[in-house]
Order: sequence, then structure tokens, then C-alpha cells
Amino acid sequence: MKKNNILFSIIVPIYNVQDYLKECLDSVFTQPCKNYEIICIEDCSTDRSREILRNIKDEHPEMKVYYNEKNVGLSISRNKGINIARGDYIIFLDSDDLLVQNALISLENKLKSKDIDILYFNMSYLSSYGVKDRSYNLTGLEDIKSGKEMFINFMDNDIFLTTSCTAVYKSSLIKNIKFVEEIFHEDDIFFLEAILAAQKTSVLNEVLYLYRMRQGSITYNMTEKNRDSKFVVVTRLLFIWDKYKGNKELDLAIYKYIQKNYIVFKQLETMLGESYELSVGNMIDKYIYSIIRDKTEYLLQIEEFTKIDIERIKNATKIYIYGAGRVGLAVLEKIKTLGFINNGFFVSPGEKTGTFRNYTVEEFDKSKIEDDAIVILGVSEKYRQGIYYMLERDIPGKVIQVFCRKK
Repeated sequence: MKKNNILFSIIVPIYNVQDYLKECLDSVFTQPCKNYEIICIEDCSTDRSREILRNIKDEHPEMKVYYNEKNVGLSISRNKGINIARGDYIIFLDSDDLLVQNALISLENKLKSKDIDILYFNMSYLSSYGVKDRSYNLTGLEDIKSGKEMFINFMDNDIFLTTSCTAVYKSSLIKNIKFVEEIFHEDDIFFLEAILAAQKTSVLNEVLYLYRMRQGSITYNMTEKNRDSKFVVVTRLLFIWDKYKGNKELDLAIYKYIQKNYIVFKQLETMLGESYELSVGNMIDKYIYSIIRDKTEYLLQIEEFTKIDIERIKNATKIYIYGAGRVGLAVLEKIKTLGFINNGFFVSPGEKTGTFRNYTVEEFDKSKIEDDAIVILGVSEKYRQGIYYMLERDIPGKVIQVFCRKK
């Protein structure tokens, strides 16, 4: 134990939980074990959470409270708490959930004689109907195992203790892991990174945490960000998987874990509909998503524009693509890589109109072409010449031909 004599740092991110915050923090204050610090990160709540937190702080001045300057989300708040934490171990407590009575004593008793990196435990669900036991059977996993061994056991037994709130972590282990920011489902990545990095893990086959089921929580927030975040999770898990080649059992376990996450993504996609661009994630996430979403567009390669054509595109007030299919999509990707913005698609009379990749698709009408606009052909070789002559007749000097070939 460190000289500061703090065993547990309990990190509590807070956002719009005015009805639950006091009960949550009281579940810590009433613990017989007092060898802890509470770190509250208030994330610019729009309800009375901040006021309630200040009142609780007056009653418990030892509680550490930090206020974010703007709403940054759960991951950034947790990461801030990790950086601040001084305890040997870190516990994550969501501000609408509860620790059961004597939870800290149970954890302390298990940890004090063992040098454990991660200790997992069970949780039950708390709703307006009371406590509902949804715990896993952890019998037989109480011995010390490496993180990899524990993960294989978890997957073999369909145990998914993936929420960060159902474990206590050695501070030195997770100081350099952290949560992926600006997405939902961040626990799914954190869980895998942490357990695979741990040298010693164990379980406590007790329910120590009560998870509150409520409509306003992120878990039940059926939004595009929820769906897109789950895809980002799958992408990041694939990169983690690639680091652990060579162990067949571990390989299969990670495969099973990624598969479960991908199934959830497909379920969210079914409920919310497909999208053609991620709302979250970095460039790698979005590139992988585009490959999976549109395999056909990558079978085509657009030839480079001439210098003259690039100047014409650069000087145009608006840019349109004629053709809203495979070739048109390949043209769109080409002009995007050059830094140009597409203003919409045109198609021949009688073809499907509406939207395509969130762009408007209209039947071609020469009256809609402004003086300084250009139209880039995005049709297959079969139709290109005929449509080119038609456009040159109707809007002479405003048409750019491009050529494509299969990769």
C-alpha cells in the first residue's frame, strides 16, 4: 500500500442525475470501510445535479469535486479521474448506480493478501420494480489467473463482465490505458485492453454493484451515435486482436468477443437504419466503415484529372456529378480527396431521384446549371459518350469527362 494510505479511488462522473446522485454517493459514505477517496467529475449537468453535489460536498468536505468547463462526456470525465486518483486501486461508479453494503470490505479482504491487477465481481439490475439478479456464475474462477487466461475462461463460459463498473483495477495498470473518447460503448474496448494487459486477475463471486436501468441512460439511448459508436468499438477491437496472434485459444476468445459486439452493431443498425458515414471515430474507423459499407466502389479507380480540369473544378461555383451509381460514387470519392465539395447528383429522366450518400439526386435540367458551375460525368463506359454529347449540347463548356478502370 502507498504512503498516502488510500486503498480505493472511487471515480464518479456526474451528468443529469438529480434524482439518483445522493443515493449513489450515500452508498459509498455508508461503507464500513473508510480507506477510500471519492472523486466526482461534474460534466456540466443541465438539471439540479451540480447544486445537489455542492450540498453533499458541504456535508462531506473530504470528497473531491471537479467541474468540467464544458460537457465532454463519460470517457473524458473518467480519464480525468484516473489522472487524479491517488489510491492503489480504482473503482468506477456511475452516478445513478449503487455499491451494495460492505462492498469495499469484501474487495479489501480479497485484495489485501493478493497482488491482483484486476478483481472482477458481479452486479444486479436496479429498476422501479426492485433489484433483479442478473449475475454470472463465477464459481471456479476464484484462483489467480493471468488476464489472458481469465478472458479465455470468460468467453468459454459466456461471461461478459465488460462494464468497467464490475471490476476494481490496480491504478498502475490502467494509468496508460484510458477510455476512448467521444464515443458510447467505450467500456467494451477498455475491458479488452485492461484484461489482456493484466498479469494477475481473479473474481469475487458476489454481487457488489447495483446497475440502475433507466430510459435516460446512454445504454438505452437509441441514436445514430449509439450505432456508429458500436462500429468504432468493433474497429478498435480488430486492431487489438491483431496484436495477440499465435495463441489459438486466445485467438478464438477474441474472435467471439468481437463477433458479439458486431452482432449488437447490426441490431442497432436494424433498429436505427443504415448510414453511409460515421458520426464518430477517427479517419481509420471511417475508412474501414466505407469499405464494409460500399465494397463495389473500391473495384473502380478514377483516372487522374488533368491540370486544366482541376483548374476548372477549382474555379467553379458549384460542382455536380452526373450519375448516382458505382461510377458516380467513385467520382465523389476522387473529388473529396482533392478537397472539393460536391453539390449534388444529376440522373437521366426516369431514373430514381431522392438522396444518395446524403446528397440530393435530381433529374438533369440545364436550367439548374449556374453560369460558373460544372458537371463531372460519373457514368459507365457504356453510356458515357452518349451522355457527354447530350450535355455538351445543353450546357456547352461545362462538362468534364473522367475515365475509370477496374482495380
